[in-house]
Amino acid sequence: MNGKIFLGGYAPERIRYLAKRPEFLFFTGFGLFICSVVLSVTSWGYGPDGYMPAFTYSMKAMRYLAYLICIIKILKCDRYTRKGFATLIIITSVVFLSFLGSSNQTMLLYFILFVAACHIRSRSVIKCCISIQTVVLVVTVGASQLGILNNFFVIEDSRVRYFLGFDWTTNAPALYLFILLEYIYLREGKLKLREALLFLAGAGWFFAMTKTKMLFLTTAAFLLFFSVKEYVHIKGWLKKPADIFFMAAPWLAAAFTLALHACYRESDKAWIKLNAVLNHRLELGHAAIQKYGFSLFGREIKWIGNGLSKVSGEYNYVDSGYLQIALEYGLLFLALVLAAYTVIMKCAINRERYYVCQILLFVLILSVTEPRLLNLSFHPFTLLCVTDLEDLQAGNHKFIKFRGLKLYGRGKHKHKEELYL
Repeated sequence: MNGKIFLGGYAPERIRYLAKRPEFLFFTGFGLFICSVVLSVTSWGYGPDGYMPAFTYSMKAMRYLAYLICIIKILKCDRYTRKGFATLIIITSVVFLSFLGSSNQTMLLYFILFVAACHIRSRSVIKCCISIQTVVLVVTVGASQLGILNNFFVIEDSRVRYFLGFDWTTNAPALYLFILLEYIYLREGKLKLREALLFLAGAGWFFAMTKTKMLFLTTAAFLLFFSVKEYVHIKGWLKKPADIFFMAAPWLAAAFTLALHACYRESDKAWIKLNAVLNHRLELGHAAIQKYGFSLFGREIKWIGNGLSKVSGEYNYVDSGYLQIALEYGLLFLALVLAAYTVIMKCAINRERYYVCQILLFVLILSVTEPRLLNLSFHPFTLLCVTDLEDLQAGNHKFIKFRGLKLYGRGKHKHKEELYL
């Protein structure tokens, strides 16, 4: 220690010590993952001569290194109660069946991050994510405005929509919105009026450049809500109905979204007007339901129409996060995602952190028209279902450690307590 360095190729003792800590392992892997996925939705991979495949390969290599580090963290550091271990096996089975149905390994790899995030502090996860996202957003948008990075654009109905250095028009304002939500989380739901006005000005600029109406309205609504909610006091008798509503919100939002797209009728004038307001999302979603149908474990779907990369085929991209997961990964996996949101809501209610419920409510509403329900490129809030777990502090549990599957904490009075922050 004390800065001593071993010769002969060995690392300093401090590095060797940190490498054994679960927090160090997780945030090394998670940081690499967030860098990779956020950069992957930018246009940094497009040079003067067009698309650069080497950029995609390097981002993929970074992600797989992140997964490997998270697996090492799981094997070396994680401990679970027997009940928790059984739950883990059940969830693993659901995720694996979804992988078999969809032939898409994304959620299977996401699952590694979820398991690795167990017993990591929620605030630390949000801080890590918001730091990386903010740097990428500022540098990318700034580079696109200075001419360093390609600022692609499309013209739709005489509207010029700029990409601002990203690979689609909605990505920059969506990332900006989720950075604000993460900021509100770290501030525990507190937002001053001058902060709200400043953030609203930023949202207005993004709207002027990208013409993303739904994202702007959602951002404005959430800023207004958090800036005035301190002045609104809910009566005590409304607390229980509010708790029930928050718990049911994920399921209600999913049922509403699926029914909305399934019931769309292209011959009805009211539906046509609503479809126009939602930028033809209902029409595309209904067509996807007719073509692919719902299934329990999902099916292989190649989404075409989102991003700069040109893929041959008919446009079939579905924007709704609920519908996209239900069609590709299956209704069972969608239920798992909704259950994760419900767990977060329940934990927040138990700790009286209602700002968390309110933030998630905006995510759920936005996911009706945006593919953000389970998208770690933009927000890490779904990880809150496994972070800050407190069951390791109980003295009468039996713990399972992956390495050798050893049991810890036998007995009611004498127990070994190991808490990882």
